[in-house]
Amino acid sequence: MLECVWALDQDTWTENNRRNDTLRVRFPWGRVRLNEFFPRPNNDQAEFVELVALRSTPLEEWSLMDSRHRPVLFGRGELSAGELLVLTGDSVLLSAVPDPSKVVILGDAFPALNNSGDQIYLMDLTGSIIDSLAYGVGWSLPDEHSLEKQALGFPSMDPHSWRPCQAEAGHTAGRPNSVLLAQREGQIVPPVTWQPQFPAAGETVRCTTRITNQGLETIMGTVSLEIDEEEVAESEAVTLLRLDTIPVELTFTAPREGPVPFTVTLGIAGDEIPGNNVWRDTLWSPESWEAAVLNEFLAVPDSGVGEFVEVVLRKAIAPGSWLLSDGSTEGQAIGFGGKPGDLILLAEDSSWLSLDFPATILVAPWPSLNNSGDKIQLLDPTGRIIDSLTYREDWPLTPGRSLEKFNPTYPSADPRSWGVAVGEAGMTPGAPNSVYTDTLKEPGKITCFPDPFSPDGDGIDDLLRIQYSLPFRQAALTITLYDASGRKVAAPVSRMLVGRKGIVTWDGTRSDGSRARIGLYLLQVVAEDRQSSRHWEKVQTVVLAGKLGQ
Repeated sequence: MLECVWALDQDTWTENNRRNDTLRVRFPWGRVRLNEFFPRPNNDQAEFVELVALRSTPLEEWSLMDSRHRPVLFGRGELSAGELLVLTGDSVLLSAVPDPSKVVILGDAFPALNNSGDQIYLMDLTGSIIDSLAYGVGWSLPDEHSLEKQALGFPSMDPHSWRPCQAEAGHTAGRPNSVLLAQREGQIVPPVTWQPQFPAAGETVRCTTRITNQGLETIMGTVSLEIDEEEVAESEAVTLLRLDTIPVELTFTAPREGPVPFTVTLGIAGDEIPGNNVWRDTLWSPESWEAAVLNEFLAVPDSGVGEFVEVVLRKAIAPGSWLLSDGSTEGQAIGFGGKPGDLILLAEDSSWLSLDFPATILVAPWPSLNNSGDKIQLLDPTGRIIDSLTYREDWPLTPGRSLEKFNPTYPSADPRSWGVAVGEAGMTPGAPNSVYTDTLKEPGKITCFPDPFSPDGDGIDDLLRIQYSLPFRQAALTITLYDASGRKVAAPVSRMLVGRKGIVTWDGTRSDGSRARIGLYLLQVVAEDRQSSRHWEKVQTVVLAGKLGQ
C-alpha cells in the first residue's frame, strides 16, 4: 500500500491532501520458473504446465499465456521456495498428483498447448514476463510424455534444458522431475576398447575409455583398472567441467591365456550416481597350441548315427565360444570348457544324446565331413586355430568305424597318429580310445600282400604275408585280426620275440581252427620294445576273398 500526503501551509481543508493506492512492483526474471509441461498427452492424460519457485513468492494476479497472447489469471497465495504448482484445464490430473491442493484447474480458460509447437509465458501481477519458452522445431516432443527441465537454473528457452519424462506414468506432475541432473555426476562413456583385441599372454594392452561430466559441478577423479580384484593400472587425476568428455588410456599386461575379466572404475568423490562409473568386460588371450586337441572322429558313419568329432582338453579351459570348422567356413560356435583330460563330444545330430554322455554338444549346422577327405579345425574364442588335421584317401577311413588317436599328445596332422577303432562298437565317443597307447610314435611300417588274398588251397595267394619294419632292434610282437563287427578272429603271433624286420603269415584260419569268412578284416600290430617297454602300434585293413583269377 502506498500513501501520498500533500502538506501545505495555511491549508484550511486537509481532508483532500491524502491519497492511498497500490503500487505494483515487478518480480525479477526467473523468480518462478517453468519446470515441466505436457503438450501431447493421450486420452487418459491431461495437458499441464508446472511451475517451481526459486524463492518464496506470492502469486496473486499472476497469469499464464500462450502464443495467442490472451493471459489467463490463476491468482494463488504464497508459493514457498522449491514448491511446485500445476496449472491444467482438466480435473483428471487431481488423482495423479500427491497433493491435489497444488493443482489449479483453469477449465476451458487453460491456454491449450499446440502439439507441434507453441509459446508459454509466465507473467507476474504487473504483466511482466518472468519466464517463457517457445517449443517446436529442434525440440523432442514425444507422445504421452511430458518435457521436464533437467535443472532449475537452466534457461527455459533452450531446448537442451529439457528432456522427455522417464517416469512410467509419462509425467511427474507435482513430483520431482525424473530427469533432474545431479550436482556431481561423472560417467564412463561406453564402450571401453583395447588394443590389441586378442593380446597374447604377457603382451602389453592399451585400454581406452572416455569419461564425461554430466553433473552441474566441476569434478575431479581418477580411472583405475582391476584384474582378479587387484589394481593393475591407474590414471593421473583429471578435471572435467560440466559436459566435458575426454579419453583416458590405461596400460597393463595380459596376465594369462583364455578369458581375462576386468573392471574399469571412475573414482569421483561424492558422485551421486556411482552405478555408471563402472565398466566390466572380458578380453581374451589366445589359447596355446593344442590346449584342446582332436582325439577321434567319424567321417564315414553307418546308417542310424551321425558324424562326430571328439576333443580332449590338455589344460584347464574356461567356458567360452569355440569354433569347429571344416576349413571352408568361418566355423560353427561351440561353447565348452573344463579341466585337463575332459572329453567333449561334438555331434552332428541328436542320435548321440542316447549315450547319456554329459559333455555332448550338438553342432548346427554341422560342418559335414567328406568321405574321401576333408579338413577339421578347432578354433578358440579369438579365432586362433588350436588344433587341425587334413585327412585324405590314403588315411584308413573305414565305414562305420571312427579314426582314433593313439595318444592325445601325438600331432593331429600326422596320419601315423591315427588308427581305426577296434572293438565291437567300432568307435569310443566319450570314452578312452580303443587304440590308445602311452608311448610316443616312432617310424615303423607294415605291408600286407597279397591284398586281397584267397586261402582256398589252390596254391595261389593262399597266405597273407604281413611284412613289418619296427622302430625297435628287438621287440615282443603281437598281431591280431578283427572282423568288421570288432570281434577277435585270429592272432597269428602273440608276444613273439622278433628283430627289427620280418614277415608273419596268416592262412585265413580262425583261432578255433575254422575257416574265416570272406570279408574285410582289421589287422592290429603291436610291438613292445624289449629294452624300454615302449609300444608301437599300427592298424590297417586287409581283405579275405574267394578264389581269385576266375
